[in-house]
Amino acid sequence: LSLGRLYLEKGEVSKAESYCNKAIKHNCHQAYLLLALTLSDERAEEKEACFKKAVEYGVKHSDILYGEFLYNQGRYEEADEFGYIPSKTDSDSDSDSDIEETRDDVLEESDRGALNSDDTQETASKIPSEAVPTQPEVIVLPEQPAAYTPPKLSKRYKKQLERAKKAAMKPATLIMGQEKKPLTYENILMEIAPDAQQELEMFSSKIKSLLSYLANGEGNRGNLEALKGDDNLYAMRITRGDRLVFRITEGDFEKGVEKIRILSAKTHYATLSKRLKVANFKPFNYPK
Repeated sequence: LSLGRLYLEKGEVSKAESYCNKAIKHNCHQAYLLLALTLSDERAEEKEACFKKAVEYGVKHSDILYGEFLYNQGRYEEADEFGYIPSKTDSDSDSDSDIEETRDDVLEESDRGALNSDDTQETASKIPSEAVPTQPEVIVLPEQPAAYTPPKLSKRYKKQLERAKKAAMKPATLIMGQEKKPLTYENILMEIAPDAQQELEMFSSKIKSLLSYLANGEGNRGNLEALKGDDNLYAMRITRGDRLVFRITEGDFEKGVEKIRILSAKTHYATLSKRLKVANFKPFNYPK
């Protein structure tokens, strides 16, 4: 992977790509992020696949860089919904003291509430000269869909992007001469409510990244919060409206979660209340 970084810095892209692929074959998850940065925009499909793999494995800074990719692709709503770019509802601050290495949603004040729509009407149908005058028919054209206005990326967010790109080019932590391989979602044993599988498949990439955070004791990266009324019930954000709700059955937040029981991946209190009473959870693993 270090050779891949070296060749990328020298502009020798083909060699950098070759070494990244070699690192991936040796299960180096950080190589997915470096490969995504190496591939040209003309290879967008491959580039996105690498970004998604890096996000799923919890590679640091991969979420903010994937957000930039989606933004540049014009997929603003998708990036915003999953929290990869700043939210339209968050406040902006360009203070250097507030800048953190992890993604922090932020928007310029001038960009708030930017949804625009144009209503168009047109009258057609002429009255024949020899016909009895009638009321002209009014033809209403279909309403145009609301146009999504992309958020303006603040100075603060752009600084975070710069820091993320620099960090992605830094050598990984070395242990005994080898790059450290963090744990991932694949290291967590999962049990799920019988009717929750479809939800987990719907948000698979985002949930995998949250689980990778938990495996490494980094739950704070996923906006972890304890739910009231239960000593061992937690939630992490998937989208702006949905949360991964779970209990930890083995491990902890500091040393890393080893086993988890997932109740829901959709924010619906009636469903969650029902699943809290479920006794027959089933094992579940994402396909490799």
